[in-house]
Amino acid sequence: MVLSAPGIPVRGPSGSSAHFRGLARAFARRMDTRIVAAVEVDQRGEHGLLDVPVEAAPPPRFVTRRFPERREAHWADNVLEVALQGPRADLVYERWTLFSKVGRDLARTWGVPHVLEINAPLLDERLRFESVRDEKYARSWQERSLAGADRYVAVSPELVEWLVSMGVDRDRVRCVPNGTEALTGTRTEPDDFTIGFVGSMKPWHGADRVAEIAERAGGVPVLVGDPPVSEQELADAIASMDVALAPYAADAPEWFCPLKVAAYRAQGTPVVASDVGSMRRWVGEGGTVVPPTIDALAAACRAWRGRRAEPVLRSWDVVATEVLDGIGSRS
Repeated sequence: MVLSAPGIPVRGPSGSSAHFRGLARAFARRMDTRIVAAVEVDQRGEHGLLDVPVEAAPPPRFVTRRFPERREAHWADNVLEVALQGPRADLVYERWTLFSKVGRDLARTWGVPHVLEINAPLLDERLRFESVRDEKYARSWQERSLAGADRYVAVSPELVEWLVSMGVDRDRVRCVPNGTEALTGTRTEPDDFTIGFVGSMKPWHGADRVAEIAERAGGVPVLVGDPPVSEQELADAIASMDVALAPYAADAPEWFCPLKVAAYRAQGTPVVASDVGSMRRWVGEGGTVVPPTIDALAAACRAWRGRRAEPVLRSWDVVATEVLDGIGSRS
């Protein structure tokens, strides 16, 4: 497994890191698994359990911070060098990183299949929410880093269509939504009507709306994830919520596949979510999807008071099975 993104440490606290670890554990239950990454742990500390070897590449030297995109590309070169020093793999699975073609180079060197996982249109995301110093350089890298995989795994239907629009053969793309840990949370009956939220505080996640939604619904807000908790503590916290929120704003990206909804559904906690992207597909019968206004979200929360949903688990083992299904020799 390859993760060349410096901003996603394998043992980090974010959903991106948790996603990678969950899938790594699922792969390791099926086959010998090795992880080569840019970063194993950063200043936020070590989080999550992972009984899979991780080899982290050293950061690049002599690259000025005035050109962060070039720094990322050089770091990916170091990831490739570390990977080639280890044993040959039978399959290369890579989380797409904008300035990396490590997975493709490894697969071509070893003559094995290359699976590229797509979680967002990364350049579009950076241009919208962060900054890009050299857009021309970044666009040239996007074209190179997307090219040549044997299979593309996209976490949402919107990303399938985006890949096709980028020139990827539709027959090589498979939609494989995210999963969650196969843990049963212990429900502690709250004294108050609790309306919860799990996740980071990224601008589009809607965490800043939770308190007002809870107040209008006659409930008490509960935010989990900052600081991070263990996976079992997270399952317990979700199970103890009366309603769980995915309160994205109207201008939230449409391409995401929220880990939080999979975690909510696994515990049978009713989901109240904004109607953006494929949220209706993710929530299904496990909650209510409404227009992304505070009033609509609060009303939906009130409607679920005193009720539970049927637990539906989509585990990382299921995700791994779907990823690996049909992968044989290099096509």
